[in-house]
Amino acid sequence: MAFSRVRFRRFFCITEDQAVWIVLILIWGSATGTLLLSKAFPDSSFTATAIIFALFGAPLSFDMVNALVKGAIERAKDEGIKKYKTTQTSEGILEQQDIEYYAVILPAHRNYSSARLSIRDESLLEQIKNDALASDEVLRRLGDEDELLVGLANWACRKELGMDKASREEIRSNQDLERFRKDIFMYLKAWLMLSIKYRREMRVEDIKQRYPNEAEPNNYAYLRVLRYIRDYLIDHSEISGRLEEKHRERGKQLLKDYLTKLIQRLEKLV
Repeated sequence: MAFSRVRFRRFFCITEDQAVWIVLILIWGSATGTLLLSKAFPDSSFTATAIIFALFGAPLSFDMVNALVKGAIERAKDEGIKKYKTTQTSEGILEQQDIEYYAVILPAHRNYSSARLSIRDESLLEQIKNDALASDEVLRRLGDEDELLVGLANWACRKELGMDKASREEIRSNQDLERFRKDIFMYLKAWLMLSIKYRREMRVEDIKQRYPNEAEPNNYAYLRVLRYIRDYLIDHSEISGRLEEKHRERGKQLLKDYLTKLIQRLEKLV
């Protein structure tokens, strides 16, 4: 009695490692078989190769491809999980905090024999320390300055809506600008500042876009505004001037880097 398709597939189910070996065996078998058959039938070497592949490969071809593709997907998944664990999980965040803590300790005060971390490159430690201090500077100078962040959002949104020279009354009465500005402020206050604070990228899906309306938000307008803030307003003295000079350049770059990450996340949702 013939196998059903399901029973046949189950009978020939193979793993990724087995699939690799089978491919190698098929190649070797094909080459050997072709050589032998070509000697016996000089004019039929192509036919011989096709017959050998058909005989050996037909029952297993689907499962070989399935196993190889599944293996590639699993490896990509494992790499993604590994990367996530080292950057986004509690363990990964704690490790990053340990590195920053170790970097801030001056060399003369470091107990190298008891250090859990294996970093010995002083230039790398100096960079880590400066990044950590720049992060603290940004949060101290901008993190709690809601009025400044509101002004930043308002400035960029007015530019997008062509309201650079609008009167105060026009600005107050424009509901589109009001919704737009509040949404951008949320991205700056919640996503940007907390991502910098916790050294990880927060979820963007939790912030609603309501301009011009919730049903059909203008996603591209949000992207343009955030790019404008990143490319122009971060360098403005009203923002950069608030950062202590020795941390200013690193602080600005930190803001731009996280804004780029925010933009990239939002681009994936469009």
